[in-house]
Amino acid sequence: PNSQITIKFNGTAIKTTTAIIANAYGEIPLGTTFVIQSSYQVGSYIITATDTSSNSASASFMLTPLDYFTVTALGGGNIGTQTAGTAFNITITAEDSSGNTVTSYTQPSTLSVSAGTISPTSTGAFTNGVWTGQVTLTQSGTSVSISTTEGSMTGQSKIFAVNAGAAVRFVVSGFLSPATAGVAQTVTVTAYDAYGNIATGYTGKVAITSSDSQAVLSANAGLTNGVGTFTVTLEAAGSQSITATDTVTSTLDGSQNGITVTHASAVSIVVSPATASITAGTPETYKAMATDAYGNTWADTASVTWSVSSGAKGNWASNVYTSATAGTWTITATDPDSVYGTASLTVNPGSATQFVVSGFPSPIDAGVAHTVTVTAQDMYGNVATGYAGTVKITSSDSKAVLPANVGLTNGVGSFT
Repeated sequence: PNSQITIKFNGTAIKTTTAIIANAYGEIPLGTTFVIQSSYQVGSYIITATDTSSNSASASFMLTPLDYFTVTALGGGNIGTQTAGTAFNITITAEDSSGNTVTSYTQPSTLSVSAGTISPTSTGAFTNGVWTGQVTLTQSGTSVSISTTEGSMTGQSKIFAVNAGAAVRFVVSGFLSPATAGVAQTVTVTAYDAYGNIATGYTGKVAITSSDSQAVLSANAGLTNGVGTFTVTLEAAGSQSITATDTVTSTLDGSQNGITVTHASAVSIVVSPATASITAGTPETYKAMATDAYGNTWADTASVTWSVSSGAKGNWASNVYTSATAGTWTITATDPDSVYGTASLTVNPGSATQFVVSGFPSPIDAGVAHTVTVTAQDMYGNVATGYAGTVKITSSDSKAVLPANVGLTNGVGSFT
């Protein structure tokens, strides 16, 4: 037969339910559990199970409702100042509206923190309404609180401070890129703990170094509340880095990488070729290399203005000079900052393309001998000093007395 289970509150039956027989012998197996859910009021309860033969058994309990949780330091009181990453003990107590511990409460509750993360994120089971355990927080702050929740019931600790942990790395920042060689800038060095908090308690000294062996660096110095500024002047053009390192613990460091340093203004220009010897009409290509005050060099060919000394004639096409007048000339490359460099160019006459006959006076008396000068010239009007041919003199005067055929000396000859 089935058994009747009766719940009495302060002696008055308030609920009756039937327990179904669970085996072939008409018996309720030992250890069978019946869950009776209700929202009864606070007080004394008796549960009685009675079979059809009037055999019965009873158990009593007190119902005390949970109203809130308290979150305190181990054993009670406010939680003191803690350190990020360091475990500490807390106590959570389940209490009723009168502040009494609800000793029947056993359920775990969730844990949370007002900033950062907390570990673990839930408690274990409560014992006699109390849970004590270690928690670890990750974010520093001055107004931190820990909360716990189970269903609609919550609790929160008083605010407390969490200090950053020990510094484990530096962050170097603030140096502008691209930067001009020789221009001082300020970098900021910040010490951080393992959880990304500024390590305000860092008391060491920082050494500043750079991949630029020419850099002008600040002296070693400490940080204030985990932060410090240092003046750095980079001088070598290219991609550079700035590194901050603890003077005692070399593994405590950090860098700002990928800083592009560009050259400063030119202080000198080198023209190449420095000397050249060409034939009139032949082009010569020039290049210019600039150097700043810090030894950085760069191709400046396209930036300079090219010129040749007066009287050389010829013409420029960008950095290519086509010569015309024979002689030794000065090639000049002038930077936008008015810095210049020079080279020497010798232009030699080309092959003779014409003769110039001059010097015979006019008018003259017939039969009086005079001298004429014959000059061999190239296509640009230069004396063709290399002419090695023989010159024949003729005249429109069929009766003229003419000299024999002879050569020229350095492109020039006299004839009577």
